Amino acid sequence: MKTLIKNLSNCRKFGIFFLLPFLFIALMSSKTNDPTFDEPLSALEKESLVYTIEEARLTQDINAFLFEKWDMPVFSYVLTQEANHIYKLKRFIKEQGGYNPLKHSIKGKFNMPAMQADYNKYVNVGKNTATSALYVSMTIEEHNYINMQKRIAESENVALLKLYNNRLINIGDHIRVLYKRLRKMDVQYEAQVINQNEFEGILNPDILLEDVSM
Repeated sequence: MKTLIKNLSNCRKFGIFFLLPFLFIALMSSKTNDPTFDEPLSALEKESLVYTIEEARLTQDINAFLFEKWDMPVFSYVLTQEANHIYKLKRFIKEQGGYNPLKHSIKGKFNMPAMQADYNKYVNVGKNTATSALYVSMTIEEHNYINMQKRIAESENVALLKLYNNRLINIGDHIRVLYKRLRKMDVQYEAQVINQNEFEGILNPDILLEDVSM
């Protein structure tokens, strides 16, 4: 298991340094004149939105692979939730005057080299055992949680913040469901990315989901 954890950690060392120019251009081509909208998104907010939608797609595609491999409902739950977030993110981009940056996307293929490396690494680890697959899905969610916290702190657009906060709450749901499944398998999971005390706070037993199908 230590080797598994090390492999999952190493796959994140490929920092996301590359964004294809067309992704930035496609994200926001113009700003609507509707007075109900906030001020135009900043360059940092536009960049974070590209990362967020690509991370949601990465999470969806990996969990789709894991579900096909292991036929565990928890993976279906996560990928369905991510598909819903992708829809909301694309709708937000459209409302802001941009067009769908995932229009030509292909399952398991990513324009960002670091995300492609993550996808390849995670599916290679997740195909080994059901436990490995759950560790993969959980590790991704921990990274997503940290990333969303950072983006919320860096954002000011009210509509974007609402979208991000909803996603953060949903990621917490994913973590609880995955943890519950690991617990049923007698696996003692410890946080790989999130501070352990904060992780335990996310696992508040008062809100731990009890759907037996998970």
